[in-house]
Amino acid sequence: TIIAGDFNAHTPALGYKDYNKRGRDIEDLCNSSNLTVMQSSETKPTLLHRAHGTNSRPDLTIVSADIINATTITVLDDIGSDHLPILISVTTKQLRSSVYRNRKFWNFRKADWPLFENQTNIGMDKIDLTGNIDTVFANICCKILEAARKAIPNGNTRKYKPYWNKDLEKAVMDRRKARKQAEKEPNRVNKTNYNRLTAKVRLLIKAAKKMQVARHVSET
Repeated sequence: TIIAGDFNAHTPALGYKDYNKRGRDIEDLCNSSNLTVMQSSETKPTLLHRAHGTNSRPDLTIVSADIINATTITVLDDIGSDHLPILISVTTKQLRSSVYRNRKFWNFRKADWPLFENQTNIGMDKIDLTGNIDTVFANICCKILEAARKAIPNGNTRKYKPYWNKDLEKAVMDRRKARKQAEKEPNRVNKTNYNRLTAKVRLLIKAAKKMQVARHVSET
């Protein structure tokens, strides 16, 4: 089990001076189950508070005992959000990604429904409904799939076209530099510059996502 997210849970174990309600809830959860928080007070912070200029660890990774020894977390550089992303790695003996690599999906938008109905009716007429119920059920499923293969195209999913662009890339890089400067010298000028660039990144992301959605709709 892996549970990850922005919990904003305050506990001394995470470097906070005291507890808040979420911190106590998380601690109670771990004490009453086989779950463990991967972060500690030594883990690299993921958030630079825009108002106070302080670092914190609101983003947590909680894992179950059966995979804790095979799980590692790495805090990466920012890629858009003002929270630094966390890479969660789980080492397994068997890699199952190949199972889904060539998976195909039905394209219902381009389905020929009259043909599907016709082929389904033809197939159903050939089924002996007086036989064993499991056999009848299997035959019905088979005929439906046969009709679907004739009337509904399927294939691999279209490659996702990210909304990322050069302007957004530059804005994120500028904010990354500003963040490091604000962490190194937390004065008003550096904090203001970091907050300004954070707001700029958010606006650019919102605009880029909106443009990507409009482009996707126009292509379908």
